[in-house]
Amino acid sequence: MLQKCKFHFIRLVILTTYSIILFSCKNSSNDKEIEYYKDGSIRSLVEINSQGLREGEFIEYYPEGNTMRIALFKNDTLNGF
Repeated sequence: MLQKCKFHFIRLVILTTYSIILFSCKNSSNDKEIEYYKDGSIRSLVEINSQGLREGEFIEYYPEGNTMRIALFKNDTLNGF
């Protein structure tokens, strides 16, 4: 019985460690560039890749906080609205 519990504990530790490593590395190379209105509310958000280029989702907001538009950047070029 003790051997079975020890086996399950080791398996749980390995699985937990693997999950932490997997999910913590998921988006580690992308940062976000955030622009603000003068009042401090967010004007836009865009992901920046490891080369410093805009890459991924771009969200622009009205001053009230509602979403104005969502678009995609690919290699620092706007792809759509």
